[in-house]
Amino acid sequence: MPNNNPSTKHMNLKDNLLWCWLGRACYYLGWPAIWLIIRMSPRRARVLVVVDNKLLLVKDWLGPNRWSIPGGGLHRDEDARFGALRELDEEVGLLLGINQLQELGEIRVVNNLITTDLVIFKAELKKTPQVYLSGLEVLDYCWVSLGKIQNIKVDSSTKRVLETFSKSTSLLH
Repeated sequence: MPNNNPSTKHMNLKDNLLWCWLGRACYYLGWPAIWLIIRMSPRRARVLVVVDNKLLLVKDWLGPNRWSIPGGGLHRDEDARFGALRELDEEVGLLLGINQLQELGEIRVVNNLITTDLVIFKAELKKTPQVYLSGLEVLDYCWVSLGKIQNIKVDSSTKRVLETFSKSTSLLH
């Protein structure tokens, strides 16, 4: 199970459960619009942030309440590296330099019936950074030991990314 430090939370448990319920309801009620927006958008970027053999995972307020890799949609004509850095800043307040990103490759994933092209990066950091949730996208975060990642509920695209890149980058070893 994720090991979260309660002092880093921005909402109490009651609010967290309310946001989870509200996010799920909005997700399923707005499914056609969400599908269309993601389908029409360009590629997306995800960043595997690793510190001391632990991976940063986030949980969006809008969605099926599963853990995922931080990242998001790239703007039209936006360089994937800059988009990945922008998304890390927007979602978890991490300000990394472009030289801290290692591009692992691209992958096409299907998550909740939506096919998406992802550009995957890895950022291996020497110490655990302070995470700041904006509250607009990400509801929660956790650092998960790479050896225990299979014990938590991750979305299908995260599972596929980890399966695809774990051997080539010795990510889960």
